[in-house]
Amino acid sequence: MAKSVDDIIEIEKIVLGNFNKIDDDSPPFFWNEKLFEETSLRNVKIGVIRRLESVPNVAAIDNTLDETIEKLKSLGCQIHEIEGQPIDEMSVQIQKLLATPDIQLIILKMLRGDEPLEIHKLFLKIKFTPSWINNLKIKFLELKGLYREAQFIKLAKTNHFMAHATEQIKLEAYKKQMQQYIRDNKIDIIISPVTPFTATTHNSGGDLLQFLGVAGVPNILDLPSGVIPIRNLAIEEADPVKYKDQYSDKYTQIIHQSIQQSTDTPIGLQVSANTWKDEICLKIMKDISQLFNYDCKLKSE
Repeated sequence: MAKSVDDIIEIEKIVLGNFNKIDDDSPPFFWNEKLFEETSLRNVKIGVIRRLESVPNVAAIDNTLDETIEKLKSLGCQIHEIEGQPIDEMSVQIQKLLATPDIQLIILKMLRGDEPLEIHKLFLKIKFTPSWINNLKIKFLELKGLYREAQFIKLAKTNHFMAHATEQIKLEAYKKQMQQYIRDNKIDIIISPVTPFTATTHNSGGDLLQFLGVAGVPNILDLPSGVIPIRNLAIEEADPVKYKDQYSDKYTQIIHQSIQQSTDTPIGLQVSANTWKDEICLKIMKDISQLFNYDCKLKSE
């Protein structure tokens, strides 16, 4: 996280140059200044992921993405709409991981350095909830009409390691399919929303973890990625009545509340490049940032 893309670029140069000192098992990496300088919006092909089919975007997200794509097209950029790919399927696998009891605590410990970052050990440490408890919860929620809450528990129903490992094999298959699609269509950059919704209120983010599928896709695909603010949410976009989905459950209510209270909060887009192409990712992030010239100063500054 930094105040500008230029700050991130300088940090990246330092980190890459010293990566083998941070991790003894890693080879040295080097910043490719020539690749960075030669990259521009006009010589890359940009793929666009617009949304998850399972969760509608709020209007501000769709509007911001449309505005960005139109501006890029006006510059003569090559735009490729990514369709027919297992984005939602990958999202479901990410949801399963997030929905599993204790998984978030284990990930937090790993990120803090309290646990070794060894993924196979992650799954061995999972404490699975007995299936009969999950089944009771699911029936109760469905009787109350809370279908998405029931669905989230269904995702976490796996009650032994081998079944969970099978889900990871599915995720690998989706990953290979998507990587092949990117290669076949010669896509250099992917632009997408981070989430289907804008900034949420305090203490509500945890309830919306299962909607982070688009944000998780670059991580699954091993793509370097970053998020850049494009503009602030306009007052006319802060109308929760305009957001509709087929559920009208607690998640819908949280999103309605976030829309109503998010006027003037930043709206960002995620930019991803191909594996080991950090220089391309950062250069395109910088170029798009300059197109919109977003001022990140707080009102109090």
